[in-house]
Amino acid sequence: MKAATEDRLLNELWLEAMKKRGSAELVLSGTSMQPIIPKGSRIRIDTALDAEAGHVACFLRNGRFFAHRVLLTAQYPGGRLYVEGPEMYRNPAIFTRGDLLGRVTAFRFPDNESEPWHIVEARDVGIKELISALLCLAGFPFLAGSRILLNKVHKRA
Repeated sequence: MKAATEDRLLNELWLEAMKKRGSAELVLSGTSMQPIIPKGSRIRIDTALDAEAGHVACFLRNGRFFAHRVLLTAQYPGGRLYVEGPEMYRNPAIFTRGDLLGRVTAFRFPDNESEPWHIVEARDVGIKELISALLCLAGFPFLAGSRILLNKVHKRA
């Protein structure tokens, strides 16, 4: 419990600093962006930039950071929605504008901190990804904050 409180406090301090600077850096601990951005890479997030389809964005939900490629954006009465899809698997999830921290604009490989930053470009969204994102969005009123996984629902923590 103490570790969770410390993590929450560190996240709050990090978010406050990010808001003041307009940008931030994080180290990726997961593998969902491989092979585009390897695990352990340092990413740069620009809070002033919105994310469109094809961009890599960083989201915060329930105290956890997620960096994924945006497959689709949509307006709904409560604001803007982002349907994201990790690079390694195709189970999209929906994030709201309130979850968005900013767009990932650059990264450095884990073992090459002295190298220049590599620019993260938007990539075209494939037809299979788009269909998957549309199916996820169609279920949004019933599955907000969930993943659609072969007719089962996996709640995101």
